[in-house]
Amino acid sequence: MHARGNTIHDIGRQAQSRSQLWQAARGTPSWYPCFGTALVLTLLGCSQASVPEAATDAGSSAGVEIVDDSDGAVEPISFADLDCMMQPDIVFREWMLSERARELNGRRVRIGGFIRPDDRLRSIQEFILLKNTECKFGPGGEADHLIMVKLTDGVTASYTEKPLEVTGTLRIEIVTGGDGNTWAIYELAGESVEPLRRRR
Repeated sequence: MHARGNTIHDIGRQAQSRSQLWQAARGTPSWYPCFGTALVLTLLGCSQASVPEAATDAGSSAGVEIVDDSDGAVEPISFADLDCMMQPDIVFREWMLSERARELNGRRVRIGGFIRPDDRLRSIQEFILLKNTECKFGPGGEADHLIMVKLTDGVTASYTEKPLEVTGTLRIEIVTGGDGNTWAIYELAGESVEPLRRRR
C-alpha cells in the first residue's frame, strides 16, 4: 500500500475538485459505507448514535484511561457542539450554523470520533473523523456529522475501529460535492491523535 500524490490542499477547495477528495486522494468510493463495530449503531443510524463523551466523568468506562484535564489549554467538545440539524443531501447555508459552532471556529479543541475506513492503515496524515461508524461522507451523509482532519507535519495516525480523540484547531470550511450538495463543513488541523480517554 502506498501514499497517493493528491492531498486535501493539492486538490483544492473548488466545488468540482473537492467533490473528488477521497476518491482521488485515497481511491475509496464516495458512497463507501462506514461499517460499524456494534450492531446497535446500525439500528440507530448516524443521527442518533455517537462516540462516548471524551470530556465527561460520568460513570466508569472499562478500558478507558482516566486522565487529568484541568489545565484548560484545549477545549473538550463533542459532535453535539457542532450539530446544525443538517439533513442529508442538502446545500449548507450560513444561517444553519449554530451559535456554538460559530464560537468554536478557530479554537483549539479535542473531540472524539471514528476514523472513516480507507485504503491506508498506517502513517495516515489526512482522514475523515466520523461522529459514529454509521455516518457517511458524500451522498446520503450529514455534513455536520464529520470533520476533515489534516494532521500537522510529523504527526500520523493508524486506522482502528476503536474511538479516538483528535486535538487541533477547528475551522469552518465548506466542502461541496460533485452533486452540488454540501459534504462537509468542518476542518481540523490536528496536533495529536490518541485513544479515547475519559477526562476529569
